Amino acid sequence: MSTSFMDIGVPRARRFFAILLAVVGLLIGVIAVPPAQAAVDPLPNPDFPQECGITVAIVLDTSNSIVRDNAANPGLMKDAAKVVVNALTGTPSTVGVFSFRTLSTTEIGYTDISNAANATAVNGAIDATDFSIAGPTDPNPGGTNWEAGFLEAGTSPDVVIFATDGNPTTRNDDVANDPGQTADPEDLDAGVTAANSIKAAGGKIIAVGIGGSVITANLLSISGPNLNDDYFVADFDTLAASLRQIALRLCAPSVTVKKLVN
Repeated sequence: MSTSFMDIGVPRARRFFAILLAVVGLLIGVIAVPPAQAAVDPLPNPDFPQECGITVAIVLDTSNSIVRDNAANPGLMKDAAKVVVNALTGTPSTVGVFSFRTLSTTEIGYTDISNAANATAVNGAIDATDFSIAGPTDPNPGGTNWEAGFLEAGTSPDVVIFATDGNPTTRNDDVANDPGQTADPEDLDAGVTAANSIKAAGGKIIAVGIGGSVITANLLSISGPNLNDDYFVADFDTLAASLRQIALRLCAPSVTVKKLVN
């Protein structure tokens, strides 16, 4: 014998619908879950170097979301990265370019760009950086592994410019289980730990969040609390202007210039 909502009564029917809506909301992600905070305490971020002639790591997020959201985005990221290189060309600076998605890649190791030919080589490596969509079974899937990006840059740079459009979705010790399909608090913790290793060696991290998907608290956890110093927020269209601002801070007229010794 079937039972109608009239049979079970209006209050019970309302409770039934409330439970049903809650279950559906959980299934489709309608019910918002507060973002996880890093369990690892970030170290203080060092100040900008007060000399022009430093080692700079440019670390670029090449995860699937970059090109998936807009096919023009990779070109905008590359142009912005080259702004930094061009601004430092002719100074006794060294620049390396690194990328990350599920795994990380050295696009070009640390290169002296005091001469134009070397700077051209660095810009060529930026242009050759692969932003193509990668599937979960590809050798380097399209997740977002902040830990890998920081570790690829190493602990030698004076400044790390870390440009990302998303929050971490995997980490090195979990790539085999999750190449970047889901975000776990441990993914952020691994990124903060790797960032701390650079800070501990004296390197300043400048986190650049691109677009509206990056959680600001996550940017602060890998860099520091000061907007337009420790971290920057930009859209793809304004990214070049933000990186130009950073480059001018790196070699402003008021800082000391290291002399080259022949």
